[in-house]
Amino acid sequence: MAIMRNSRIPDAWLQEAMRTNPFRRIVDKATGQPLGSLTTCPCRLSYPSIFQPEENRLNPGGKGKYKATLLFPPNADLTLLQQEYQAAVQRLFPGVPRNSDGSYAGLWSPFKDQGAKSSADGYNPGAWAITVSTAFKPHVVDPSLNIVTDETRVYPGVWAIVAINTYKYGVSPPQPKKGVGFGMQTVMLIADDERLGGGGGLEPSKAFAGIQVQSNFSAAEAFSTMPAAGAGGFAIPQGGRPTGGQQFRPVEDDDVESLR
Repeated sequence: MAIMRNSRIPDAWLQEAMRTNPFRRIVDKATGQPLGSLTTCPCRLSYPSIFQPEENRLNPGGKGKYKATLLFPPNADLTLLQQEYQAAVQRLFPGVPRNSDGSYAGLWSPFKDQGAKSSADGYNPGAWAITVSTAFKPHVVDPSLNIVTDETRVYPGVWAIVAINTYKYGVSPPQPKKGVGFGMQTVMLIADDERLGGGGGLEPSKAFAGIQVQSNFSAAEAFSTMPAAGAGGFAIPQGGRPTGGQQFRPVEDDDVESLR
């Protein structure tokens, strides 16, 4: 069985990439001191809004954030990431008690089980995901550190290694949800893969198998005789439509760490 769902990346390549590029602390080359950031292991981007900020749905008209959900392979070792998160909680929320399941009382966990969205392309039961965000446009580079400006290079399903840090949210001003989130700093694109589609939808080849229509059928002519909106017809929705491949949205959308 393949390591990742909806992926054409060879398992051997992914295993080697994971072995040679685990989670790492970023250190100052001159001093050897940690800079408070990490690089992730290889992961896939889901719902990336990296070149343009995502619309702020909780505060329409407010400034949106640059975001992506990182899908880690099922065999990824997240020990260092978890350690950084726990250290951040102790530093930013001193004295907060832990629940019996290891979570922190009153704080929202940034770690999401991909199995909760297992019907969505690319989401893997038994694997973890986190959402990373930033108010500032991050740099995007290729493995040679060349700046990537072509927005089509960043799509749902592309493989990347991401530099991240931790931050506190929901405290000032007080919000219904608070905790420690992960900030997105820099993105390195490392491999192309299958573009991820909508949540749980069927592939067109499966959904429309057996459908037969006239190849020279003219939709424009057929619908030109339909009644106009307001005369018993159908009004055409105004405004834009979703783009970017994936279409589902979670019930929970807290603008920081939802699985998206």
